[in-house]
Amino acid sequence: MPERNLQKQQQVTAEQKQAETKLREEIETILLTTETAPNLNITKRISIITSQAAFEINNFKDAFVGLMNPVKGRSNEMEKQIDELKDRALYELQRKAYESSANGVVAVDLDISTVTVGSISMLMLVASGTAVIIED
Repeated sequence: MPERNLQKQQQVTAEQKQAETKLREEIETILLTTETAPNLNITKRISIITSQAAFEINNFKDAFVGLMNPVKGRSNEMEKQIDELKDRALYELQRKAYESSANGVVAVDLDISTVTVGSISMLMLVASGTAVIIED
């Protein structure tokens, strides 16, 4: 019986991955850090959209020491986590643009900050931009 449950969970996970891959292909949008580009004809500005991604830093002081001291290897891990934050935030920006019937996001801005509540420190990345329709 436990074997059957494991197979069912694996099937659900595989189906979820397929659905996620399909959605990622569908929401491929143009992302620009500028408001315009010479070869793009923006026909409609839909709305400002934002997304956030965050992760907890166990020892805030040590994390930033690691950024400044790459010899110990902590900076590589921090860089990977920041890259993952960026990827997640941009994906969410694309998903929100897709949901609003946009095919592009212009004036994309990424801001990173730290948030500390008590003894918990988090690194947060906020992505924002304007969802637009670009004529082909």
